[in-house]
Amino acid sequence: MIKPSFYKRLYGSLEVDNQDMLTRLFGEVKTSLPYSVEEGIGLMINGELK
Repeated sequence: MIKPSFYKRLYGSLEVDNQDMLTRLFGEVKTSLPYSVEEGIGLMINGELK
């Protein structure tokens, strides 16, 4: 059993910084991706996104 204080310290402020990934994918840091999640899924289902 995990103490609540330990759990809070371990998982309470989990944040992910994706600037490195965006730089590697797009060559620069972008504030937003080209498609929203809904748009991307719709394009993949229709076969329009490769």
